Amino acid sequence: MNTVLAGSVYVIINLGVLTLLFIIVVRLKEWIEDQIASAAGPKSGAAGGELQMLRQSMERIEAKVDRIEKVLDGISE
Repeated sequence: MNTVLAGSVYVIINLGVLTLLFIIVVRLKEWIEDQIASAAGPKSGAAGGELQMLRQSMERIEAKVDRIEKVLDGISE
């Protein structure tokens, strides 16, 4: 009976240790992925936002240039 109990305790302890190791590895993997994403994220996010702002500015400038061309065409006629 004692050997069966000792064997069961041994198996349970080993399963607990393996479970903890698995949890640690998964958390470490998630942490590394978060670090990589945070290192790459702001640069691409900021660049995307800057590009969007530049596109909007270009569209506004193009609209103003079109209006100026129309006014100049009206004056030349």
